[in-house]
Order: sequence, then C-alpha cells, then structure tokens
Amino acid sequence: SLQRAQAAGVDVEPEQAWTILAPTNYAFTQRLNKTFGIAPGDLLKPANRPLLIQVLSYHVIPSAAVLKDQLKDCQAVPTALPGAMPLTVRVRHGKIDFEGATNDARVEKANIKAGASVVHVVDDVLLPSAVGKKQESPAFASLGAAVKAANLTILADAIEVSH
Repeated sequence: SLQRAQAAGVDVEPEQAWTILAPTNYAFTQRLNKTFGIAPGDLLKPANRPLLIQVLSYHVIPSAAVLKDQLKDCQAVPTALPGAMPLTVRVRHGKIDFEGATNDARVEKANIKAGASVVHVVDDVLLPSAVGKKQESPAFASLGAAVKAANLTILADAIEVSH
C-alpha cells in the first residue's frame, strides 16, 4: 500500500507513522466501475492522475498509526487530502466503519503493520465530496412528467388517461 501510494505521487514517508485505509481489489473494481465507469487500470492513466491522488490521499490519516482499539465512536480523523472533510469513525457491534463525505467503508482486516504505519483493509473506496458527489434527484412538476423522463411510456399513457 505504501509503495502504491508513493508510485501514484502521494508523499508517504516510510518512517512516518500514518494510518492507511486500503480498499480491497474487489472494492476498487466495484467503486470505480459504479461511480466513474472505469476499470482500476484506467485510474493509472495520466489523464486520471489528479483523481488517483485525491482518492489515495483521502485514505491516508497522517496524524498517527492508529490501531483498531484506539479508534473511538464519532471520532473525526483528518485525511491527507487538503481541504477534505475529516472521516468519522463509527464503532457498532465491534465493527469499525469510516464515514466519508459520500460513502462509508467497513474495516475488514485491521492493524497490519507497514513500517511505522498501520494499514486497515476496508470494503469500499472512500470518495471525497468533490470526487464522489451523490447524484441530486431531478425535480418534476408531476408524477406524469417524472414517468415520461424515465421513458416509461406505457405507465405515462396510463397516468394521462386517468386524468
């Protein structure tokens, strides 16, 4: 994880004690496909370098190497991404979740030592608000207009006939 972050241009010093949230390969594939319509390899293309750096920086907690049992419910943890809202730690039924600006990730495997740092493997890729904004639902004047916009012509015709 440290080597991948450094290769992507994220400045992670090996002797520095940081906490790194490392999404599984499956999580990367799913999130990139679902949110951006790209494969993990596409993230390594020069055109996607800013996105890669933002996403990876959002998974680095530079304050310390924090072990699982040191994390507290509702704890705010700033990330290495400048200007990003801190992640919020949630502890529920012995499970640790990190709540990000647009989605959450659960720790699947904790406390993996990486030099002076610690890695927690998570089940999703956390996206900062500028990257993974939730889609706003469009507003429609009527149910009929919404149904037409969704291209449900049979249902739209039925609604028009009933009026």
